[in-house]
Amino acid sequence: MNSGSEKQAVYLSPRYQEMLKTVAETFMPPGGPFETGARDLDLEGLFNRLAKGFDPLTLFGFKFMFSALNYLPLFFIFKPRTLKGLSPEDRVRYMEKWENSRNYSIRGVFTAIKALVGILLYSDDLIEKNIKYESPCRPEAGLKTRDPAIREFEDIGSELKQEFDVCVIGSGAGGAVAAKELAESGFKTLVLEEGAYYATEDFHRKPIDSLPLYYRNNSMVFTLGSPIVPLSVGKGIGGTTTINSGTCFRAPAEVLAEWAEDYYLKGLSIKTIAPYYERVEKIINVLPGDMAVIGKNALVTKRGAEALGLSHGPLLRNVRGCGGCGSCNYGCPEGSKQSMDKTYIPLAIKAGAKVFAGCRVDKILHENGRAVGVSGVVLDRETGKPKIPFTVKSKIVIVACGAVFSPALLLRNHIANRNGQVGRHLRIHPCARVSALFDEEIEQWKGIMQSYYIDTYQKEGIMLEATGLAPAVAAASLPFFGLKQKELMSRFKNIVNLGLLVSDSSEGRVRSAGGRPLITYFINHEDFLKTLKGLKLAIEVMFAAGAKEVYTGVAPYPVINSKDQMSLLTEKNVRKTDIEYMAFHPMGSCRMGDNPAQAVVNRNLESHEVKNLFISDAGIFPTSLGVNPQLSIMAYSTYLAEYLKENRGKYFQ
Repeated sequence: MNSGSEKQAVYLSPRYQEMLKTVAETFMPPGGPFETGARDLDLEGLFNRLAKGFDPLTLFGFKFMFSALNYLPLFFIFKPRTLKGLSPEDRVRYMEKWENSRNYSIRGVFTAIKALVGILLYSDDLIEKNIKYESPCRPEAGLKTRDPAIREFEDIGSELKQEFDVCVIGSGAGGAVAAKELAESGFKTLVLEEGAYYATEDFHRKPIDSLPLYYRNNSMVFTLGSPIVPLSVGKGIGGTTTINSGTCFRAPAEVLAEWAEDYYLKGLSIKTIAPYYERVEKIINVLPGDMAVIGKNALVTKRGAEALGLSHGPLLRNVRGCGGCGSCNYGCPEGSKQSMDKTYIPLAIKAGAKVFAGCRVDKILHENGRAVGVSGVVLDRETGKPKIPFTVKSKIVIVACGAVFSPALLLRNHIANRNGQVGRHLRIHPCARVSALFDEEIEQWKGIMQSYYIDTYQKEGIMLEATGLAPAVAAASLPFFGLKQKELMSRFKNIVNLGLLVSDSSEGRVRSAGGRPLITYFINHEDFLKTLKGLKLAIEVMFAAGAKEVYTGVAPYPVINSKDQMSLLTEKNVRKTDIEYMAFHPMGSCRMGDNPAQAVVNRNLESHEVKNLFISDAGIFPTSLGVNPQLSIMAYSTYLAEYLKENRGKYFQ
């Protein structure tokens, strides 16, 4: 079904609804490989399903961009009309001016609207049928896995008025692990999660319906800078582990050696951390992806890597019995991914921990230089509006909100930042991707979502990872619009997707503005050159595997038809702002180190300034990891828990 039975909120006035229809019709006119056009669809309903996940500022931004596209034909093609008043030919000519502009702001408006409209159009049942897409996920009928021990706002009563040994803010890779380890050691432990609680039976939705539920701001938390980078951050019980790819890497030994040498962490080597990795890997069942279900997207990548003699292999993943249904980033409908909601949170509850969803912490309480608890509000599950205030007293507070929201919380509270380091040194693993068209059918959405790696240049900060996408997401990164994109999307089953992850030396910053995080990040020249090298490597892999043409995500050269054209991708011909960047791994904004002048927390992850206040998320990493961070977050959280167990007399008198 295209829409649920519940009554939908309306986010666009009739005037903006008509703008949406006109823009969408330009992106998908009738005719071509299939007759259906945008005006045949319930665009208002599709938009309303997605828009409930946008914050007001983002929603305003999209309205502004609709207006810009609607009212500016005079300035681009000298036609004193609105977009609706243009002929079909003039609409194409007008949109091409936006699409091909060398002005980053103009092209950025086109790219953002294209991404939005692509999600709407390719979420429709009829359009999916026209491009021969059918989700392989088949959730078990009548499945019920919700844990009644995880409480939400309608259940919350006097329990939050109790005093706890440990209050953990966040239930993702950092918070869930600390909670389980400490609860099993007898500490009275509370976990507070701002997001809602969703279980396996909820993970059957399309991206258009999943993004508002499981991601902050529909996966559009933006970094402001050059270029602007959309940053994906999860929310809900399990945090980002619930909607990530399941990829598990240990931190490279050379990265930990650099931290030990340059960030006052002598002795904190891979040898020290290895036992914690081993413990985590056993609990979440880390194994290489099963080649029987890995999917053709991975097999084509493997074929290209072998042809070029590159180092490659199936990615390590935290799963049990994965059937390869390809929807890891919208929650695992099979219950196979061993995310925190399936592993550490149930173990924490079994050991006596209390877990509450929909609880936003606003204040960290502190007295005489020590953290003594938190206060905040309980949120309505459906509307997100505050309902009930709460205050919790605890001997220890562990902040595990992630590398964006942990520093934002500290900054709002004006604590732990006398040295001015909170929110600084943000790394994000800037990513790009290439797609390629093959004669053979691939159906990239079938199999393991993120499945195969090429790590020949990993020490240079370049990782390639094959990642399958649903058409509603892929349409944004594929070139063209109108009939040309309809033609390309009608061959979506023949397209392979290969992602690039850059280990960045660029640094950004998280600030607090009006109670919200404000993120700035500028990609430096070194990381830009890594990106160019990584993109060319990915293109070469695709041609070596037999691609007919490759879609680069680079504005001046969106399509490359032969390996010889790779020579166009040079720093002379391409600018940073020409590359379609995205990011998924914020790190480093509350970094650890034993020098109080340079770090937010010490090697035991305790604040240098506020005692009994700890941070347990990717914000503690002094530099970029260069690999997917969830396993390292969990290992360091285990390390923190061991420290607290060994020093219980110091903190729990």
